Amino acid sequence: MHFVLTCLLLSTATFLIANCSSPGGGDDGGGSTSPLIYAGGYRIGPSAPIAGYWISGSWHGLTPLDVTLDSVVYSLVVAGSDVYAAGFSMIPPVVEVAGYWLNGTWHGLTPLDATNHSSVLSLIVTGSDVYAGGFSAA
Repeated sequence: MHFVLTCLLLSTATFLIANCSSPGGGDDGGGSTSPLIYAGGYRIGPSAPIAGYWISGSWHGLTPLDVTLDSVVYSLVVAGSDVYAAGFSMIPPVVEVAGYWLNGTWHGLTPLDATNHSSVLSLIVTGSDVYAGGFSAA
Protein backbone atom coordinates (compact mmCIF):
# COMPACT_ATOMS: atom_id res chain seq x y z
CA MET A 1 0.00 0.00 0.00
CA HIS A 2 2.86 2.38 0.83
CA PHE A 3 4.38 1.87 -2.63
CA VAL A 4 1.05 2.58 -4.38
CA LEU A 5 0.46 5.72 -2.29
CA THR A 6 3.98 6.97 -3.04
CA CYS A 7 3.49 6.39 -6.77
CA LEU A 8 0.19 8.24 -6.71
CA LEU A 9 1.70 11.22 -4.89
CA LEU A 10 4.60 11.42 -7.30
CA SER A 11 2.60 11.16 -10.50
CA THR A 12 2.75 14.09 -12.90
CA ALA A 13 -1.02 14.37 -13.17
CA THR A 14 -3.66 14.65 -10.49
CA PHE A 15 -7.25 13.69 -11.15
CA LEU A 16 -10.34 14.80 -9.26
CA ILE A 17 -14.01 14.27 -9.95
CA ALA A 18 -16.21 16.98 -8.50
CA ASN A 19 -19.83 16.16 -7.78
CA CYS A 20 -21.42 19.25 -9.29
CA SER A 21 -23.17 20.19 -12.48
CA SER A 22 -21.23 21.01 -15.60
CA PRO A 23 -21.19 24.50 -17.12
CA GLY A 24 -24.46 25.39 -18.80
CA GLY A 25 -26.47 23.23 -16.44
CA GLY A 26 -25.07 19.90 -17.59
CA ASP A 27 -28.46 18.55 -18.57
CA ASP A 28 -27.91 15.59 -20.85
CA GLY A 29 -31.59 15.46 -21.79
CA GLY A 30 -32.31 12.86 -19.14
CA GLY A 31 -32.62 15.41 -16.35
CA SER A 32 -29.32 14.44 -14.73
CA THR A 33 -26.14 16.49 -14.39
CA SER A 34 -22.68 15.34 -15.41
CA PRO A 35 -19.81 15.63 -12.90
CA LEU A 36 -16.90 17.89 -13.76
CA ILE A 37 -13.62 16.02 -14.12
CA TYR A 38 -10.46 17.88 -13.08
CA ALA A 39 -6.92 16.82 -14.00
CA GLY A 40 -3.76 18.72 -13.06
CA GLY A 41 -0.31 18.53 -14.59
CA TYR A 42 1.45 20.39 -17.39
CA ARG A 43 1.59 20.86 -21.14
CA ILE A 44 4.72 21.28 -23.19
CA GLY A 45 4.97 24.96 -24.13
CA PRO A 46 7.14 26.69 -26.73
CA SER A 47 10.13 26.91 -24.36
CA ALA A 48 9.22 24.90 -21.23
CA PRO A 49 6.48 22.83 -19.58
CA ILE A 50 3.55 25.02 -18.47
CA ALA A 51 1.57 24.16 -15.31
CA GLY A 52 -2.18 23.97 -15.54
CA TYR A 53 -5.25 21.83 -15.27
CA TRP A 54 -8.11 20.53 -17.37
CA ILE A 55 -11.80 20.79 -16.48
CA SER A 56 -13.69 18.11 -18.39
CA GLY A 57 -11.13 18.31 -21.20
CA SER A 58 -10.76 22.12 -21.34
CA TRP A 59 -7.19 23.35 -20.64
CA HIS A 60 -6.54 26.14 -18.10
CA GLY A 61 -2.89 27.22 -18.21
CA LEU A 62 -1.31 28.88 -15.17
CA THR A 63 1.16 31.76 -15.32
CA PRO A 64 4.66 30.61 -14.29
CA LEU A 65 7.18 32.74 -12.43
CA ASP A 66 9.41 32.61 -15.53
CA VAL A 67 7.88 31.65 -18.88
CA THR A 68 11.20 30.21 -20.10
CA LEU A 69 11.43 27.70 -17.22
CA ASP A 70 9.40 24.68 -16.05
CA SER A 71 6.26 24.74 -13.92
CA VAL A 72 4.19 21.71 -12.89
CA VAL A 73 1.00 20.93 -10.96
CA TYR A 74 1.24 17.86 -8.67
CA SER A 75 -1.90 18.36 -6.57
CA LEU A 76 -5.31 19.83 -7.34
CA VAL A 77 -8.08 20.80 -4.90
CA VAL A 78 -11.50 22.20 -5.72
CA ALA A 79 -13.22 23.92 -2.79
CA GLY A 80 -16.53 25.49 -3.76
CA SER A 81 -15.77 27.70 -6.75
CA ASP A 82 -12.03 27.93 -5.92
CA VAL A 83 -9.38 25.88 -7.73
CA TYR A 84 -6.07 25.29 -5.93
CA ALA A 85 -3.25 23.91 -8.10
CA ALA A 86 -0.04 23.09 -6.21
CA GLY A 87 3.45 22.16 -7.36
CA PHE A 88 6.36 24.32 -8.39
CA SER A 89 7.43 27.08 -10.73
CA MET A 90 11.10 27.59 -11.58
CA ILE A 91 13.13 30.78 -11.30
CA PRO A 92 16.63 31.50 -12.63
CA PRO A 93 19.13 29.89 -12.33
CA VAL A 94 16.79 26.86 -12.58
CA VAL A 95 15.51 26.51 -9.01
CA GLU A 96 12.10 24.97 -8.27
CA VAL A 97 9.97 27.22 -6.02
CA ALA A 98 7.21 25.52 -4.01
CA GLY A 99 3.76 27.06 -4.04
CA TYR A 100 0.23 26.96 -5.36
CA TRP A 101 -2.05 28.88 -7.66
CA LEU A 102 -5.42 29.94 -6.23
CA ASN A 103 -7.76 30.68 -9.13
CA GLY A 104 -4.71 31.44 -11.27
CA THR A 105 -2.82 33.64 -8.77
CA TRP A 106 0.57 32.32 -7.57
CA HIS A 107 1.27 31.95 -3.84
CA GLY A 108 4.90 31.01 -3.19
CA LEU A 109 5.94 29.18 -0.02
CA THR A 110 9.11 30.03 1.91
CA PRO A 111 11.81 27.37 1.30
CA LEU A 112 14.45 26.23 3.79
CA ASP A 113 17.11 27.41 1.31
CA ALA A 114 16.12 29.62 -1.65
CA THR A 115 19.06 28.30 -3.69
CA ASN A 116 17.75 24.68 -3.59
CA HIS A 117 14.65 23.00 -5.01
CA SER A 118 11.34 22.84 -3.19
CA SER A 119 7.93 21.65 -4.31
CA VAL A 120 4.39 20.99 -3.07
CA LEU A 121 3.34 17.39 -3.71
CA SER A 122 0.04 17.37 -1.84
CA LEU A 123 -2.45 20.05 -0.80
CA ILE A 124 -5.46 20.04 1.54
CA VAL A 125 -7.90 22.92 2.02
CA THR A 126 -10.14 23.08 5.08
CA GLY A 127 -12.21 26.25 5.32
CA SER A 128 -9.73 29.11 4.93
CA ASP A 129 -6.72 26.96 5.97
CA VAL A 130 -4.34 25.58 3.32
CA TYR A 131 -2.01 22.69 4.23
CA ALA A 132 0.87 21.84 1.91
CA GLY A 133 3.03 18.73 1.96
CA GLY A 134 6.17 18.35 -0.08
CA PHE A 135 9.87 19.01 0.25
CA SER A 136 12.42 21.78 0.57
CA ALA A 137 16.09 20.90 0.16
CA ALA A 138 18.42 22.48 2.69
